[in-house]
Amino acid sequence: MAKTLNLNRLKVKTFLLLLAYYSLPVMAQHVGTEIILTSEPVNAFIDRPGDLYIQLKNDRILKYNKEGKLLDEYKPAEAPTIFEPRDGSRTFTYYRTRNLAGFTGFGSEPKTPLSEEFAIEPWLACSAGDQGMWILDKADYSLRWINLTSLKTEVEFTLPAALQGNVEQLREYQGFLFLLINNRIHIFSRFGKQLKTIAGEGILWFNFFGEELYYADKGKLNFYDLFDGTQRTEAGDSSARFILLTDEARYMVYPGKVVISRIN
Repeated sequence: MAKTLNLNRLKVKTFLLLLAYYSLPVMAQHVGTEIILTSEPVNAFIDRPGDLYIQLKNDRILKYNKEGKLLDEYKPAEAPTIFEPRDGSRTFTYYRTRNLAGFTGFGSEPKTPLSEEFAIEPWLACSAGDQGMWILDKADYSLRWINLTSLKTEVEFTLPAALQGNVEQLREYQGFLFLLINNRIHIFSRFGKQLKTIAGEGILWFNFFGEELYYADKGKLNFYDLFDGTQRTEAGDSSARFILLTDEARYMVYPGKVVISRIN
């Protein structure tokens, strides 16, 4: 009898452990809110506090919190070429056609044109820390890191000939510079040394989560640790235009809606 009781107790314990294990993903992530969009999303961003920004095809930019509440909206004169919400109160924007770039508050545009001293044919510009800016000059494919306090060029280098083409995205993060060119993410040091190239088949965007770079490709989310080089993957959704991650939420941006999954 004692042997039978012990066996039954072991079965119950094993069942409870298995139940707890398979319940973890359900407990860790909850579908919280669905936002219906009135126009097609063409870009999506998150700021440091974790708020979501959706840029629509009609050029409106909508700001939501992690509960899905609309906090603010803004319709610039034209769609920004690069928009970085940063901490939410201080954003960085670049407008290629009007040659404007700089830090402003959400809902405002930079007023000072980029000087030809820094770029003859500016193509992209992004923030570099809190007081700096990178500019890609398409005239010679040079990249310049501009100190906006002193208005001096701190670093300058030219892209390798093989990368001199249609640079689609430019970002700085954790002291590294990232360029998206033809489904490849090229990582440079702040001083222009090429460190890593990540190839894919359909990389259209990339973002950052802690120490990791992440991007969607072939229906999966791919992660690359910027400091130790380790890689991992998670299930993605090929029908989502963008997937943005914070410590508290996952934003899935689809052609007509946003689904927010809260994470405990």
